[in-house]
Amino acid sequence: MRVSRQGLTKMLDAYLKEQRRAEGGDYAQPVGKDIDLLCSIVNSLIELKFEPDSDGDYPINFTIVNRTKYGPLHFVPVPYEHEAVTPQQKREVLRAIHVNYHIAHSAVDTYLKMRAFDLTAKEKS
Repeated sequence: MRVSRQGLTKMLDAYLKEQRRAEGGDYAQPVGKDIDLLCSIVNSLIELKFEPDSDGDYPINFTIVNRTKYGPLHFVPVPYEHEAVTPQQKREVLRAIHVNYHIAHSAVDTYLKMRAFDLTAKEKS
């Protein structure tokens, strides 16, 4: 549902009404409504700024990560391959795909090593 500019202002005021404080060097703890409202605010900004295409999609996507529960996102956006014309642009597409593949492979490798370590430790005890 598209929100008005005044509605967006109210959402921003509600979002900023309560401050979350970090304790002992950790992250300030967001609550569920913090993430949901922030997503609604960003969606509303995009919807107020841009008209959707014929499929109803907007030209900007975003992902918000609650870092108290999840690690940071490690990826790079991949340019559209069909828009790559020059050799340089085609190399950039391949480079982005390769970087993302390497990041994913490293995450799987780390996960498997940790599971193997857990199994070895369990067998020794």
